[in-house]
Amino acid sequence: MLPQAALAGLPVVWYGGVHADPARVGELQRALYAAYPTVTVINVAQALETVRAVVIQITYVIQFLAAFSIFAGVIILASSIAGTRYRRIREVVVLKTLGATRRRIATVFLSNLPFWGWLPGVVGISFANIIARVLLKRLTVAYHFQWTWTVGALVGTAALTVATGWLASHRILGRKPLEVLREE
Repeated sequence: MLPQAALAGLPVVWYGGVHADPARVGELQRALYAAYPTVTVINVAQALETVRAVVIQITYVIQFLAAFSIFAGVIILASSIAGTRYRRIREVVVLKTLGATRRRIATVFLSNLPFWGWLPGVVGISFANIIARVLLKRLTVAYHFQWTWTVGALVGTAALTVATGWLASHRILGRKPLEVLREE
């Protein structure tokens, strides 16, 4: 960067790079240390491997938190469905008294469950994509919206909601109207 005349008599640091076979890096380091004891050798591949290992650990933590969030959502959904059990029992009694079949009642109960799975899925995916876009922009990495993963997540949350709702309410459909009326 500066002419040699300007640096005459001053200590100088030289930098250099070598691309070596990863299996023989140790030999190269030992040879350099033996020939030039004041040389500092930095194995960039090893440093990058350490960074990669840290990033993988962070990925595992994020995956665990995502799985925990999904599990918590299923528990909350099941508890909210269980909390409305008595109201749904009364609805079944009224519908059966009016002549509705078990299949028709199941259709009515399950018709709104995909919406309750789809809505949180849209919110979660929106926030996840916003956060990913901001983080990747700060890391100067290109962001690409993943349509297949997005559609899969939406279908998955809707299916999970329907399955949880069905598990929580299928026993209600088998109750006889007279049983329920006698209990009240």
